[in-house]
Amino acid sequence: MTDTYTHPALSHLQITFTPAEYRAIRQKYARGPLFLPRAAGPDYWDRLPLYTVARCPFTAHPFTAALDTHELTGDWETYTNKWQLIYHERYQQINSPYFVAVHSFINLHGTLPVESSFARNSFDVPFVLPYFLPDDMPASAVMHSLPICSLIGDQFIPRYTVYTITYYAEEPHVLLDRRRAAEKKWGEGDPEYRYVMLATPGAYRKRQPEVWDLPLWVQRQRLRWLDPSTEGLPLRAGPVEAFPYANIAGERRSYTVHKGKIDYQNYSW
Repeated sequence: MTDTYTHPALSHLQITFTPAEYRAIRQKYARGPLFLPRAAGPDYWDRLPLYTVARCPFTAHPFTAALDTHELTGDWETYTNKWQLIYHERYQQINSPYFVAVHSFINLHGTLPVESSFARNSFDVPFVLPYFLPDDMPASAVMHSLPICSLIGDQFIPRYTVYTITYYAEEPHVLLDRRRAAEKKWGEGDPEYRYVMLATPGAYRKRQPEVWDLPLWVQRQRLRWLDPSTEGLPLRAGPVEAFPYANIAGERRSYTVHKGKIDYQNYSW
């Protein structure tokens, strides 16, 4: 990725620190190669930009969150058990009784992170979770994206992308209970099994490759998006030709990056 990076939501990028201020914060709250945003105080959190992540399809109320798009940080790493977390729950406003979960994906666009010698990513190319879009209940997902920068020299250069798919349903607790029950049954007899709310790519790569066919889910009227080309980010449901995320390249498996090398984890769950 070079300085010619393009992104449909580039005009919505917010920079709220100077490069010197941001470097000082990163250094102050670092442990080895990792930045610890949870340990940082109001000088950091109160200055983060506030972004709209989704809008409830039932009420149109926005889901907003304070997000650090200046650079990749420790909490931008994506895990299977952080199903209700877009950066930090304390600094988000869901504003909807229909909220089910938010699924975030960090797409590195084939580049190796320069911010740290270590990064972990369970989700690179966005896909939908069919169990949160059942046929027996009104339910819908809302997609959005934002650029994430790298601090190179004295400039914040857009380099990566965070994609979010936020799920809403008429009865969220029913879907969550179903998922817990299915996972409990799947893990019976395995003392080391841990509950996984968000399935990893390995669960679908061979059995249900259509989960990556995002235009298909738009056609099915199950996937909507925030229009990045319009001020105010209105919610769109079509036409499918206007969907801005039809062909996203990247990895469809989990991986870690350590000292410039990529290690792939081909988990089946």
